[in-house]
Amino acid sequence: MLKVLYLIVLISGAVMGAGFVSGSELWLFFGRYSTFAIPLLFIFALIFYTGILKVMNLKNKYNINTLDDLCMLVMPVAHKYISIIIKLSYFIFASAMLSGIRLIGGEYMVLCVILITFFIVILNKQTLLKLNLFLVPVVVIFLTCLFFNCEQSIGLSGNADFNLLFGGIGVLCYAGVNLLLVYGAIVRSYNTLSKKATIIVAFVSTCILILLAIIVLLIIGSNDYALFAMPIGAVAFDNGAVFSIVGECIIVSSIFTTFLSCVFGVNSGKRSALETIISLSIIYLFSFVGFIHILELAYLTVGIFSIVFYLAVIRKV
Repeated sequence: MLKVLYLIVLISGAVMGAGFVSGSELWLFFGRYSTFAIPLLFIFALIFYTGILKVMNLKNKYNINTLDDLCMLVMPVAHKYISIIIKLSYFIFASAMLSGIRLIGGEYMVLCVILITFFIVILNKQTLLKLNLFLVPVVVIFLTCLFFNCEQSIGLSGNADFNLLFGGIGVLCYAGVNLLLVYGAIVRSYNTLSKKATIIVAFVSTCILILLAIIVLLIIGSNDYALFAMPIGAVAFDNGAVFSIVGECIIVSSIFTTFLSCVFGVNSGKRSALETIISLSIIYLFSFVGFIHILELAYLTVGIFSIVFYLAVIRKV
C-alpha cells in the first residue's frame, strides 16, 4: 500500500510545477475558455490516465527500468533518436524552471538550487519522493484554504472563443508534456505492481490533479486575476501575509521539484558526478534564454512530439 501511495505522490508532484500551482498554465489551456474548461480538463484527464496506466502495465510486463528501455519497446526503429529528443525535452523544461527561479529569487537562488540538486542526484534519489510526500499535501491544504478564504462567485470568467484546432492542440500538448515528465519517474520508481494497484495509482493521481485544477481555476476566475504572471500568488497576496508567504514558498518548491524531475530524467541513473555536472552546466546556460522565450520556442514542438510518443505507448501490446 505504501508503494501505491509513493507513486501517487510522485506522479502528482511531477505535474505540480509552477505553471500548475500558480494557475498560469491552467488558465492558458483551460480557464480562458470558460464553459469549455471542464470538458477540456476531462480530455486532459483521459489522456493522462491512459498514458500512466499503459506505461505502468508495460513496466510490469517487460521489466522496464529506464526511459531508453521504454523507447526501445514502443519505437524500436528510431529508439535512439526518440530517447535523445525526450532527454532534450527535459533539458528544455529544466532550463525553463531555472529561469523561473531566477525571476523569483535572483542568481544566488539559482546557484543554490543547482548546488542542492547536484548533491541530491549524487547522494540520494529518494529525496525527490520525500519532497513530493511533503509538497503534495501542503499544496492541497493551501489551495483548499485559499479557496474558502477568498470571496467567491463560483464560475469561470474566461471569455476567449474556443478554437477547435488551436485550443484542442493546446490541451493535447499540455497532457503530452506532463506525461513526458511523469514517464521517467514511473519507469525508475518501483519493481512491479499488481494490475489493481496500477489502476488505483493512475486513477487517484489523475483525480487529485483534476480536482486541484478546478479549485485553482475557480479561485482565479472568481477573482479576475488571470492577467497576472502567477495568478494564485496574486490572490494569496491579497488574502494576507500568511497566504502570501506560504504561496510564494509553495510556488518555489513546485518549481524545484519539477526541476529535480527533469534533471533525474536527463541523467542515466548511474549517479555520475561528471555527468551531473555537465547536465547542470548545460541547463544553467540555457536558462539565460528566459522562461517565456524557452516555453514559446519549445512547448508546441515538444507537445506534438509527446502526443506522437503517447500514441506509440498506447498502441503497444
